[in-house]
Amino acid sequence: MAGPIAVILATLNTKAIETRYLKERILAHGFDCEIIDVSLDAGGRQLHGDDKLVAMERAAERAGKVLSERAMVTPVRVMIGLGGGTGGQIIAAALDAADLDAWKLLITTQAFDTRFVSGLEDAIIIPAIADIEGLNRMTMRVLESSAAVASSLINCETINAGQPDDNTVCLSALGITSQGIKRARSQIENLGYECAVFHANGHGGNTMVRLIESRGFCAVLDYTIHELVSLCLDPETQVSSQRFRLPREIPRVMLPGGVNFMTRWRGREFGRDQMPRPQYSHSSEIAHVGLSEDEMAGLGDALANVLSEATRSTTVIIPMGGFSSEDCPGGLLENKPGRAAFAESLVAQANNRLRVVRTDGHINDFAVAELAVEMLRELIDEHQAGRVT
Repeated sequence: MAGPIAVILATLNTKAIETRYLKERILAHGFDCEIIDVSLDAGGRQLHGDDKLVAMERAAERAGKVLSERAMVTPVRVMIGLGGGTGGQIIAAALDAADLDAWKLLITTQAFDTRFVSGLEDAIIIPAIADIEGLNRMTMRVLESSAAVASSLINCETINAGQPDDNTVCLSALGITSQGIKRARSQIENLGYECAVFHANGHGGNTMVRLIESRGFCAVLDYTIHELVSLCLDPETQVSSQRFRLPREIPRVMLPGGVNFMTRWRGREFGRDQMPRPQYSHSSEIAHVGLSEDEMAGLGDALANVLSEATRSTTVIIPMGGFSSEDCPGGLLENKPGRAAFAESLVAQANNRLRVVRTDGHINDFAVAELAVEMLRELIDEHQAGRVT
């Protein structure tokens, strides 16, 4: 078997010159490189709508198959995608289909959060700066630097994050629950587990659920379910409707981290209502806007409805002392009535598969984090012993 190589995936019908230049620069670094064409089989036509989507799917399947077959002959150590919106999506699907243990690079004009795109969640993204349309000083510089990165990675062993790992626990987090998360993560690691923490900002939660399905995590400590707010109250949300419906039946403990506010761009109205709301600047761009008592009661109902569909028991711990760093006595978003309304709604709608535990502590208290980890450990033990149905 030959030595490790780099493989470039690109639409040669539109980016042949740039692709050949990138290959030449990798060869100049002393490494072999091959090209896989992901162009649409359009027969010279401009495709639109469903015809284009079908052609994209076929191109991805074809490229994924060629990539897999190539890897059986020669070790593929680096996969480099070169494309814009259409090409980037085809490349992502091809990488997802091939599912190789290799480094991934994507040189793209498209600005998007790759955690939302299956096949690119572990890719290194290199902005194209200018459009990938011919060679000039800007595109050549990007391609030169990309070739250097790819060449450096060829001799690096990959860390295979794609295999099922029954020793990893998923956690959801935001800055407003960071103290509790740090304590929980420490406690989980002390039990001998690895922790994978996902940012509960929409993309992070979606990614967590998708990876639970494909990578076999052993349990979920959903400490920060702030995405429930966006799912229920923001019509423009990118949070998946499957966010709280686990694709695999694994032990889960939940806490209502961040369920007391909506995240908005500063200065943007909260939906259509004009009522004054407590809020504060989380950053120069983002504001946290407090919710009403009725809204929090509705969120309790919504969570209970989702969890009622689960086939395995879930434990929800409600820290009545506060759901976020500013939801505390004297805090900018203190909302004791809202917390009570959320808890009462959740309890009223719960079925026998939903265990609700109230505690007087705050979500960032060490004692609350330790309680959550202890309850998660009990569920893991029961699951491993086959006692949970």
